[in-house]
Amino acid sequence: MLLARAVDGGFSDLIEKGDRKRAWRVASTIFWLVLLVLGGLTALFILAAPLLLRPFGDPGGDADLAVGLSRVLFPIVVLLGLSGVIVGILNTYDHFTVPALTPVFWNLAIIAGLALGVPRASGEDAQLYVYAGSVLVGTVIQLLLPVPWLRGLDGRLHCLDRREAVLEVRLHGGRLLRLLRHVWTYFLKRMSIMTTKCGRFSRRRPTA
Repeated sequence: MLLARAVDGGFSDLIEKGDRKRAWRVASTIFWLVLLVLGGLTALFILAAPLLLRPFGDPGGDADLAVGLSRVLFPIVVLLGLSGVIVGILNTYDHFTVPALTPVFWNLAIIAGLALGVPRASGEDAQLYVYAGSVLVGTVIQLLLPVPWLRGLDGRLHCLDRREAVLEVRLHGGRLLRLLRHVWTYFLKRMSIMTTKCGRFSRRRPTA
């Protein structure tokens, strides 16, 4: 992910210079900025879901279903952003195996949901919600799986330093906006796939 590569670049530069305290302050600042900014946007998107989905049209003639599914999926935005920060830190310390395996577990979570949850769901709407929930659970796993490997490093993420946050925004505000836009674009692709599936399920419904 672009966010992981960007964090890796700035973080690793400071590590190579021997300024580990500064490196971890920067990493912590980026982590909290991503959490606060994307978390706030996620809450806004959940509230404004009907307006945001208008460009997608009316998938399968069921706008309420599309809105409900989007509200399940919107938290993926902030989860992907935080995952990118953690992966970037681990990459700096040459921990590539676990970050590389996270997409595998993401897919396994979705497969498990489709294989175990969907057959037990009553109705096509419920099946779509199981699918959306599986994507969300898979993204949570993708975020949490690498976290234990942070404990063995020579620093740790800490609380937000407001002065560091202001400095980081001034120095790299444009880059941070581009990274956030990348996360949003990735989410829109996921949402487009979900609305397409919603339309396919809805068109197969028998008419009264």
